[in-house]
This record gives sequence, structure tokens and C-alpha cells, in this order.
Amino acid sequence: MVGAKRVLFMGLLTCLSLFGWAQGSVYFSVNGVVYPGGQCEVNPSEYGFGEPLRIGIAGTVPAGRDWKLYLTYSGPDSPSLRGVLLEYNGRSAVCGEGKLLLSRTELLQLADNRRVVFLHLAGLAMATRGSIRVHLHTKNPNVEVGHLTINLSGLRAPGGELAWRPSQLLSCVRSMVIPIYPNPVKSGSVYINLQGIPASKRGEVSVVDILGTPVYSTPFVGGTLVQCPA
Repeated sequence: MVGAKRVLFMGLLTCLSLFGWAQGSVYFSVNGVVYPGGQCEVNPSEYGFGEPLRIGIAGTVPAGRDWKLYLTYSGPDSPSLRGVLLEYNGRSAVCGEGKLLLSRTELLQLADNRRVVFLHLAGLAMATRGSIRVHLHTKNPNVEVGHLTINLSGLRAPGGELAWRPSQLLSCVRSMVIPIYPNPVKSGSVYINLQGIPASKRGEVSVVDILGTPVYSTPFVGGTLVQCPA
């Protein structure tokens, strides 16, 4: 009986120390700035209105082959979260609905700054209160090893990004969001940045105004920078 208690106690200590070590060694970065405290407030004027946030990993990556990255919302409002998603290498996960599954190689690429995960916040009104939290979990066992809480106060207005409805992507991907420049558009041409999209992809993009009304649409080929007329 004493031996059983000792084994159980040692197992509990092992779990607690693993969680504490992982939690303290994995941090998130936003647009190249590391936030070891796990809290971030974003001012869109500092990085360009309408651009997605670039999320990276910093610190020591614990052992493990499979990982999950996902979003949750917490706050007093009930905003539409369809345009709030993580996007990585052609895959996406909508806030509160799906998870990005990453291999250890992909996670190490994030930690080495060779790749980033894009966090799109299209559709969130500037008045939206609360926070979006980015979670990083091991897949088996399901243990959180890091998180980042992003304060939503003062984020971009609706219409900050384009709706992208790809025709030849994974069947589970129905829509994604991509940046346009300049934004807001005052005069001159509009550029749609598709350089991060694989060249083999085809689809259609539509420019919408702040109310969501389509004003221009065009077919696209991945890997290009599309110029729309003024």
C-alpha cells in the first residue's frame, strides 16, 4: 500500500514538473516580438492595417512528434469568428472549430523563424471586447505547453481583409483571408498579395467594402501579386 502511494506521488510530481517545464520554456512571438509573459496587446497602426499577425515560437521546444495549435475566444461579446483563423502552409483552423496539426519538423521551423503561422482577424469590429488565445498542445498526451492571450481592444474594423474562396484546396477549407495593400484604400490601384499561396492553386478573390459588399472580383493564380484597377 505504501509502495502504491509512493508510485502515485512520484507520477504526480513527474506530471507537474513536465507541465511547468514546458509551460515556462515555450513562448510565442507576434510579428517578431517575443512575449514570454503570454500576454499581448496589438495596435494595428504599428504593423499595417489589414495584415494578418505573424505568429512564431520561441524558447525550447519539448520532445514530441505531433502538436496541435488552435484558437479560443473569451469575453462578454458574441462576435462572428468565421474570419478569425490560423493559417499555415495552405491549412487553416477557425477559432473555436478546428485545430492545426503540426509535425515536430514544422514546429521546429516555427522556432527557427523559417516559417510563421498567420493569425487572421478579419470580421472583428473595433468595439469587440475580450481576447483571442492561441494554444499549443502536444497531441498525445494532450498537454498544453504554451499559450498567448491577445487583447482584442482596438483591433481592425470589418473589411480589413479579403475573403478568399479557393476552388482547389483541401475539401475542409471553405474560405480563408488574405491581405490587400494599401488598406484602407484611398486612391490608386489595389494589390492582392498571393505570393504565400502555392503556385499550383487556382481560385477567385473578391474585393469587398467595409460593409461586405463586393466591388471587384478576379480569378487568381497562386504565387503572384495581383493588381486590381483603381
